[in-house]
Amino acid sequence: MSQAVTMQNATMAAAMLVVDAATADAISLLRGDAIPTILLRGPAIAERLYGREELRPYGDADVLVPREAFDRAEGVLQKQGFREVPAEVAAGSERPGHAHTWIGPKSGVAIDLHATLIGIGTSPERLWHTLADEVETLELAGTTVQIPSPRAIALILALHAWQHAALPDVPLEDLRRAVRLFPKTVWADAASLSQDVDAVAAFTTGLGMVSGGVKLVETLGLEPGALHKGLRGSQAFHIAQGLDWLRQERGTRAKAVFVVRKWLPQPHQMRALYPLARRGIGGLAASYVWRTGILAWHTPGALLLRRRARRARASQY
Repeated sequence: MSQAVTMQNATMAAAMLVVDAATADAISLLRGDAIPTILLRGPAIAERLYGREELRPYGDADVLVPREAFDRAEGVLQKQGFREVPAEVAAGSERPGHAHTWIGPKSGVAIDLHATLIGIGTSPERLWHTLADEVETLELAGTTVQIPSPRAIALILALHAWQHAALPDVPLEDLRRAVRLFPKTVWADAASLSQDVDAVAAFTTGLGMVSGGVKLVETLGLEPGALHKGLRGSQAFHIAQGLDWLRQERGTRAKAVFVVRKWLPQPHQMRALYPLARRGIGGLAASYVWRTGILAWHTPGALLLRRRARRARASQY
């Protein structure tokens, strides 16, 4: 391993330790107000799927709380100096409905506070009670936190891959590893969980985005069904978010690659995003044209949202 790669890994590992500490602090704050939590991804996935010598990068934390405690949880974070992401404040009703993002006052780490998950058709209350019965513990920065069981992680990974179908890297790699490492019995249990929370369609579609997952879908006899998309938030919001991510890319080449990947996802990603793309080569080609038109139509709204977000950010300081 080259010295440059070693240094990069060391820097990444140090950044993840900061995220771990901030996550443990946020969970401790919520626990102090008698709010139970489940750490959905990040360290939970790294613990399950990656060896001690491997790095699974993550820069934020996804924390699920009961829906009835969601508003109280936001109040706890706000009292401790956390602030909402300006883009979400500016988006209002156009923001995604499954979670709100809060930024730590000292660490700057983002805590995605979840009431539910995208792709779930059942109520947030039923989702919480289902996942609360599917937890194990993990020591994180000196704090014991609850993380999902293997079959719950399997469900979450498939939903996450479908949710971020236009992002080709980490969500799909997590899912590929899970398909390789988890036995078929775990995936059968995950399929059963997906039925319990009315998420079979998103689970099946996400799982089918990786080669080994396609075989699992066939083996388990899963049928796609109707997808639940109501919590995604507006197209304008996601384009504005993408423009923010683009700004963070370093170098012209990196920016160009990012634009191409977001504008023209791979065929399997297009099939996850658009039913039309599943209708042969013609449907796939038409879906790319449709996507281009959608992006063009909503870009002015995204630019307006970014302007409102800058104003919201200025008002926070």
